[in-house]
Amino acid sequence: MRTLLITMFALGCGKDNTGIVPGGGGGTPNTLPDDPPPGSTGGDTGHSADDTGGSTSPTDDTASSPTDDTADTSPPDDSGDTGFTIEGTGWTSGNVAYNLTAMNASGVPFSLHDLYGSKVVVMVGHLDVATTTDTLQNMNITAEDHSDVTFLAFIGRGADGVHCGIECAAAVSSTYDTPRVQVLFEASSTLATHSEWIRLENTRTYVIDTSMEIDWTTTGTVIAGQLDNKLDDLSR
Repeated sequence: MRTLLITMFALGCGKDNTGIVPGGGGGTPNTLPDDPPPGSTGGDTGHSADDTGGSTSPTDDTASSPTDDTADTSPPDDSGDTGFTIEGTGWTSGNVAYNLTAMNASGVPFSLHDLYGSKVVVMVGHLDVATTTDTLQNMNITAEDHSDVTFLAFIGRGADGVHCGIECAAAVSSTYDTPRVQVLFEASSTLATHSEWIRLENTRTYVIDTSMEIDWTTTGTVIAGQLDNKLDDLSR
C-alpha cells in the first residue's frame, strides 16, 4: 500500500503546467495562438480594413455637376425695340410705314417703329409754307380729343427757309402754340429722310394704325374736323 502511494505521487509530479508529461511524445500543446504579424488584422477578410488602394469615397465633384447658370439671362431691353423687325412696304394707304428716324426737340434720337402698338399722325412739312403751319395748328386742336394718338410734326425748313435744327424745333411749340404736337427735325441739312417722307409735296400727312400700317395719307392743309373723322374711323 505504501509502495502504491509513492508511485502515484511520482506520476502526479511528473507533469509540468502545460499538461505534458516530460519526455512524452504524445499530446497537443495547450498554447494560445501566436500574435498576428505586424500589419495583419488577424482575420482573412480578403482585403484590409482601410483599403485605400481601391475606390475612394465619393467626392463633391462640382466640376461636372449642373449649375444654375443665370449668367445667360437676357438683359432688360431699354432701347425701345419692338422685339421683331417691321418691314416698310410703301408710302400710301394699305402699306406698312417705313421707319422714320430723326431727332426730337430735345436732341434725342427718335424712331417711328418704336411706337408700334400706338396710333400715330405724322405731318411732314416746312415752316415757310402756310399749308404746314395751318396743319400744325389743326393737329393741335384735334389732339385735345384723341389722347391715345401720338401727333408728330417732322419739320424740314424753318420759317426763315433754312434747315430747321434743334433750336428751331425747340421753338415750334411756343411759336405756333402747339404743345400737344411733338416736333422732329433731321440732323443732316441734306434732308434726305425728310425728302423721302414729303414725296415732293410742300406738306404731307399720314395716319398710321397700331400695326404701323398707313390708314390714310393726304397732301396740303388738313382740316381739324377731317383729321378727327379719320381718327374716329381708325378707332372702330
